[in-house]
Amino acid sequence: MISWGKNNKEKIFFTYLFCVFFLSPFLSLIFPDQGRKTVRSCSFSISYDSISSPLLSGAILFLPKTEAFNSSSPFFPSFFKDSEDRFPVPKIPFAPPNYVCYRASSPLKIDGHLEETDWKRARWTEDFLDIEGESRPKPRFRTRAKMLWDDNYFYVAADLEEKDVWATLTERDSIIYLDNDFEVFIDPDGDSHEYYELEINAFGTVWDLLLIRPYRDGGPAVHAWDIRGLKAAVKVDGTINKPGDKDKGWTVELAFPWEVLKECIHPGKLKPDPGDQWRVNFSRVEYRVNVKDGRYEKAKDPSSGRLLAEDNWVWAPTGLINIHYPEMWGYVQFSEKIVGQGKEEFQLSFEQDASWALRQIYYRQKDFFARQRRYSENIEELGLAKLKVEKYRWPPEIKVTWNGWEARLLSEDGRTILFIREDGRFWKSSLEGKETKEEEDKI
Repeated sequence: MISWGKNNKEKIFFTYLFCVFFLSPFLSLIFPDQGRKTVRSCSFSISYDSISSPLLSGAILFLPKTEAFNSSSPFFPSFFKDSEDRFPVPKIPFAPPNYVCYRASSPLKIDGHLEETDWKRARWTEDFLDIEGESRPKPRFRTRAKMLWDDNYFYVAADLEEKDVWATLTERDSIIYLDNDFEVFIDPDGDSHEYYELEINAFGTVWDLLLIRPYRDGGPAVHAWDIRGLKAAVKVDGTINKPGDKDKGWTVELAFPWEVLKECIHPGKLKPDPGDQWRVNFSRVEYRVNVKDGRYEKAKDPSSGRLLAEDNWVWAPTGLINIHYPEMWGYVQFSEKIVGQGKEEFQLSFEQDASWALRQIYYRQKDFFARQRRYSENIEELGLAKLKVEKYRWPPEIKVTWNGWEARLLSEDGRTILFIREDGRFWKSSLEGKETKEEEDKI
């Protein structure tokens, strides 16, 4: 074991120089991605711009915290300070899209064609945007989705414009985002924990997994978990893996059985009730490609030879290159009306804004702990004392515990308490009666 003492500034400094000037060129060969890039793997998802490789940035995180190695030390590089002092937060306003999901009149045939009358009556979502928001360039190809439901399934359909349809992965639970793909994220109770992810490519190959927590809060992702009874189909409008012709795109049709999705719904519920709102998002990963020797290959930067970064287009932008910010996902409201037989308005609530205010405490506590090595119970220390939250009694009560913190915010009518804690989990409790078992479990 290496012992790092208070007088080891020189060791730390020269270790840093060694990493930058000797390891970095070799690591660039291993991790050839450049520029604006999403680092995605089975265990983490982060973004980086200025550090030359993810392994180098990992070395930074694992260097020991000593008195010499801190943000005030002259031996502490400036980008180390940024990475330690700033927890990644959305850089866009909180304005998730919403969608009213109507009932299908009868079970849908999952074939990828989307020709049933019910699908034609269901409205499309807004066209997808770059994951960072409207400030980024408009996606090169149009992407949009629809939703329906019945007593047995939650249905999702997607339409993806594509001039060159290609895919390589054929084995289930492959890392599908290494191909162009379409992705679905579902958080039934909106607590930002215990949510589902499904990815599918143009071959119809799927990867489904369960996230216990977002990667930022430690995960993990349960890769062995499968959506038993999932129905999935893809239809290609053109040809797949055939350069030289011009394709129009591909459509996706999915049926998620409530029998599986109920695992993360409130205990005792088999499916949503009319009026329930879930957090949902859709994502599309899109690579630029060239044709070489009659085959598609991912495009590279001609000056460096490195692979160009993929595009990430989504229904609900998260404001940073990380889809695993469930608090930014869209709201889907389930209606008891049959699609095409009446209209239902989406119900906005003050609770949504209050939940976002509590989320600011979560972000600020992350930064505060990085600087002070402790959590704060003082809303002024966190810089949030002047927030105004309509229909709720701001500021909230914050309690620091032995291994974390918890904040609770009471509604003005005294009927509801909203909670958030150090691992980012959000939930609510009603004071009109005894707390449910689901709420007690979260506390």
